[in-house]
Amino acid sequence: MTMDYPLVSVIVATYNWKEKWFAQTLDAILNQSYKNIELIIINDVSTNNIEDVILWYCKKFKNIVYLKNEKNSERSYSRNRWIFESKWKYIAFCDDDDIWNDKNKLKRQVELLEKDRDYVLCWTSFIEVDENNKEINKINVRSWNDDLKSSLLQFNQFAFSSAMIRKDVLSNAGLFNSEKRLWEDYDLWLRIWRYWKIDNIKDSYIQYRTWQWNTSTSYSFKMKKESFKFMWNNKKYYPNPLKAVFYRIAIDFILPKWVTKFLVKLKNKLIQ
Repeated sequence: MTMDYPLVSVIVATYNWKEKWFAQTLDAILNQSYKNIELIIINDVSTNNIEDVILWYCKKFKNIVYLKNEKNSERSYSRNRWIFESKWKYIAFCDDDDIWNDKNKLKRQVELLEKDRDYVLCWTSFIEVDENNKEINKINVRSWNDDLKSSLLQFNQFAFSSAMIRKDVLSNAGLFNSEKRLWEDYDLWLRIWRYWKIDNIKDSYIQYRTWQWNTSTSYSFKMKKESFKFMWNNKKYYPNPLKAVFYRIAIDFILPKWVTKFLVKLKNKLIQ
């Protein structure tokens, strides 16, 4: 890899996460075949031993930028505050419990975005796993077309940790909403999708842990409400908004869970 290729800033925010899993996240990023990266680690004032892990990696790797908040804040605030510390053309995100399970993830995304400058953001397909790394489901993403545009309001079909975006577009879109604690990434994506084109890589490059979101029914309900609000506020910018509204009401608030899971799996198979 030569310096003719654009450098990528990879942002990982963490707070009191499990040292073993966090190390797996960092290893997967640093082992990418695409080497022109800086890894920005944001420590949101963790009170466990996670800083020892970070400092060990900082000593071993010269391309790590370590940043620390003065006080504990929401993850949106942390990302927004430090995002302009990133130096390079593209920004990739990874949550501290997810794993990039393919060494060519960054390489493929850079190639896609460099080939067609009209595209500003791309994701990959991903595999949902539990706390024991057992596969739960495989989520396939669509490539850019009218069908994708019309389905964006229906559900957030992307894993945050698979996202790569042009830094200038991220700035112009208004960054993350620091007042939102749930689905703040979906809120940002919807704002970006209003005006710019996106594309996706169908290969699964992410192991995405879902277990932490399943601990509370009330918490899950709050997430659905927030997601619906974001969809409602953006409906005028997308085709077939009424279809999306009825779909979300049925899937999130009316149909039994087993029916919902069946329909989601069916939709996922149709994308293959």
